[in-house]
Amino acid sequence: AVVVRLPVLSAGFVSDDFVLLAAMQRRSPLANTPFQLWTFYDGDPTTNARLQLDGALPWWTAPTASHAFLRPLSSAVLTSIAWLFGARPQAFHAAALALEAGNVLLAGLWFRGFLPRTAAIVATLAFAVHPMHYAASLWISAIHIPLSAAFGLVALLGHARWRRTGWPP
Repeated sequence: AVVVRLPVLSAGFVSDDFVLLAAMQRRSPLANTPFQLWTFYDGDPTTNARLQLDGALPWWTAPTASHAFLRPLSSAVLTSIAWLFGARPQAFHAAALALEAGNVLLAGLWFRGFLPRTAAIVATLAFAVHPMHYAASLWISAIHIPLSAAFGLVALLGHARWRRTGWPP
């Protein structure tokens, strides 16, 4: 997974990444902050009015409209990377690659528990190179995808262990 995606280390930031970077640097024109990166506008009429006047929201936006996702872990991960390494895209992409590598390992463990050896290897390789995982390595705004996949895979492994051995979680 890492070898296939190594070219992302030379990629820069794209799209929403710049909005998140501005929030991490406490210079976002929106309502997002370093630990609430995906709270673009929070439904506060005063904030929304300011955002409309600044051109960040269209004039027809409802005074109490909100656009916020609860992603505290993703916010903490990205903000920590920014604090440690600054606005270097390679650091963010390397962290995403590390998450992807961990997910391949977890998926491999999952496949090994249910498939014959050869099938588990093929399934793990297919998981590793699947293009669905590429966006999360390239687009730091999608860091929540490999993070949530890791939690899902750990939950599946724990459930499988409980089913096989009665292991109490």
